[in-house]
Amino acid sequence: MSQFQLISMQAYHITEILVLEALIKQPQINLENIEDASKRHRLFLNWKKENKALCKVIEYKDQIIAFYHLLLDEKLIQSFYHNDCLLNKKYSYLAQISISKQFQKQGLGQKMMDDIYKESQVHQKQEVILEVNSTSKAYQFYQTQNFETLEAQVFMSKKL
Repeated sequence: MSQFQLISMQAYHITEILVLEALIKQPQINLENIEDASKRHRLFLNWKKENKALCKVIEYKDQIIAFYHLLLDEKLIQSFYHNDCLLNKKYSYLAQISISKQFQKQGLGQKMMDDIYKESQVHQKQEVILEVNSTSKAYQFYQTQNFETLEAQVFMSKKL
């Protein structure tokens, strides 16, 4: 696993990250999606410069194969997620984590989570929170990491 390098994300990584996201999520790609995603990653990089977030990538043979965005600023986190049980606690928020499909199940998720735990402690956080779909493989992974469910979210739809 030493061939995988976990490094700080830079602006020049964004194009590769967009490709990685497209391959993982396989959305209908159009110029608007790419532009919005690019703005989102640049926003996280700006927060990183302000010490409100961490953004890291894993490189393998000069290719980005995984990344994460971790929010550190409590006010910023509350704009993404608010829960009364988190009042008076110091926590970080894992906003996004993605691994190329061909590199999944090789310990990279664990490598990034270990870094997230370490960085959260360095920034004096007591907990890491995240949002995940309970039917996903990621949910099962987080259970093995001893994450606990804070609340159930229900998304509903009505056809017109």
